[in-house]
Amino acid sequence: MIYYKDLLQYGSLDLQRSEKLFNDEDYGMSAFCAQQGLEKYLKAYLVKFNIFENTEQLGHLQYPIIIEKMINWMEEGLQDAKGNYKIVLEKSIEFYNFLHKLLNEINESKEKKIIIWKESLGMVHTKHEENILAGIINEMEKILEQLKQSIRDYFTSDPYDLKNINLGDLGGQEKFIVEKLSRMQEGMLKALNSNTGDLSGVKESRNAFIELLNKFEYGTGKDSFTKEETNFFEKMVKVWQSFDWTWDVVESYPHVVISRYPIQIDGKDSITVYKDNKDGLWDFIQRIKSSCNQIKENCVSL
Repeated sequence: MIYYKDLLQYGSLDLQRSEKLFNDEDYGMSAFCAQQGLEKYLKAYLVKFNIFENTEQLGHLQYPIIIEKMINWMEEGLQDAKGNYKIVLEKSIEFYNFLHKLLNEINESKEKKIIIWKESLGMVHTKHEENILAGIINEMEKILEQLKQSIRDYFTSDPYDLKNINLGDLGGQEKFIVEKLSRMQEGMLKALNSNTGDLSGVKESRNAFIELLNKFEYGTGKDSFTKEETNFFEKMVKVWQSFDWTWDVVESYPHVVISRYPIQIDGKDSITVYKDNKDGLWDFIQRIKSSCNQIKENCVSL
């Protein structure tokens, strides 16, 4: 049995190795260790929330299979989903199907592999590469906007489809519930309507969700939610959390190959290009660390 804390620990060691190797000017292996660290943190997330049950196989799985497992998990949740929440899940699945397709394309296409790799290091693209990258980003943004709209609809419904949940006699806690639901709504709408990419509202909303769940989680007392209601809240939190680090997953994937094998990029071998763009590599490593810290925070918050 592999536990999520073990994966977090090994992932943390990979991140430490990444910085050490960077300081030793072994830039290719530094990039590879950063990617491996993120992969282990992602697997820790899957284990923590029982999205992947056979932990013995985890060490052999790369991103496309991991994302496929998340899609399967969300599809199972559709069976009991209702109303606007079901639409949110459907749009989430659509986004992850796009991500799964993109990762497979990066794996199979040298051109896309190099384009995403160069983007991760902040390198200049050719006009042709810019057009391909723009197409990828535009498609992703289109799907994300549809997802955002489904979330807006969910949080502006009355009251967020919780009308279908029988809260019962909560012992005078109605004020607490209304306060948390209001914070959830305000936080999500703040993030969704932000023009600056400010995601602080997502965290505020998620924290209110967790506080509500912790207060009335199934089994905490006679006024607790039912098991089905608790599962409803937990699913929403887990789905939200998983969107925080998807682009870092995309950008890190080409480093699995390019960091360890000689590949010609713009007339130079990849190791030389890593060295020439070491500042961009350092920024990439720090972004990966930030995503890993977010995943760890999400793992321990529930």
